[in-house]
Parts: sequence; structure tokens; C-alpha cells
Amino acid sequence: MNGKRYFIVESGTVAEALDKFISARKEAIAKRNVFLERYGATQLYWNRNGIASIVLETPPEGWVRSRHGGWKPDHRTKEGRALIKEMKAIRDLDYRDLQAAVIGNDSPFIFMEGMRCLFMGLESVNGTRILVVPDISETGGGIVRGEGWIAPEGCREIKTSEFYALKEAAAEQKGGEA
Repeated sequence: MNGKRYFIVESGTVAEALDKFISARKEAIAKRNVFLERYGATQLYWNRNGIASIVLETPPEGWVRSRHGGWKPDHRTKEGRALIKEMKAIRDLDYRDLQAAVIGNDSPFIFMEGMRCLFMGLESVNGTRILVVPDISETGGGIVRGEGWIAPEGCREIKTSEFYALKEAAAEQKGGEA
């Protein structure tokens, strides 16, 4: 398994894209929480299309058991279809959305190693945003064909040791582990 590369996001279009992504993700989480509170749900199952089902102790009348183990509105009723439409509108943003915000492509094949599709991640360490990018440069996988990922302007690559030093310093400030 190849390692990861770390890039501090300092400025530029990537910083702006991350601001929008983070704002949109917070908004999506707030919408999701309002929906869950309305029904007293303790958990949800979601997919790329929105909320698939929610876990309830007592489901509302007209709800049916979902294959995910939760409950969902019955799609055979007008009310159920309206609720399902609402649930699909509440979509969480995930690693594919992050990748689309940063590089404009959410394809799972950008960072491919063998038969594994890898995605970039985002860490925030004491307010410093760090992109964690799969290092596939040695295997020549993915769309980048061995050239590795070339960071956009405004991103500065740091060594793995620098990344963990930042995390350790942040943990010491908080009085815990990284």
C-alpha cells in the first residue's frame, strides 16, 4: 500500500472551494438533524441519493421497514412519495464531493491503485486545512498515470513527519492524543 501526501491549503481557488464545501456540508448536516429531530430518530442510513431510511423506536403510521434496517415512508402513498422526495433532498456531502470541489472530478478512478479506488480527505489541525491525497505515483495507477497528483496553486506539500508534528502539537494544546 502506498502512503499519503499532505498539502496545506493556504490560498487560491482550492481554499475558496473548500470554504464552499465546508459551508455546504454544515448546511446539509443541519437539515439532516432537523429531519431526524422531527421524527425522534436515533440514526439514519443514507446513500448518494439522500436519506435512505431512519432508525425509530416507533415508526409513524404509513412507514415500512427498509432493507437497510430502518424505516422509510411507504412510496405507494402520496404522503410517502412527498416524504421520500424530501429525504432525497437532504443529501450528505462525502469524500466524492470533497474531491469534486478540489479537482472538479468526483470519479472514483482518479486515485486508483490496483482494484482499489482511493479518495482524498481533509483534516483540520488547529484551523489549518490539510488535504490528504493518496500517493499512487509509484504504481502508475489512476488517471494521473504515475505522475502523482500535482497540487494546485495555494497548496503547499509537507512531509508526513511535519503532518504528524502538527497533529501532536494540536493534541498537546488540547491535553490529549493526536
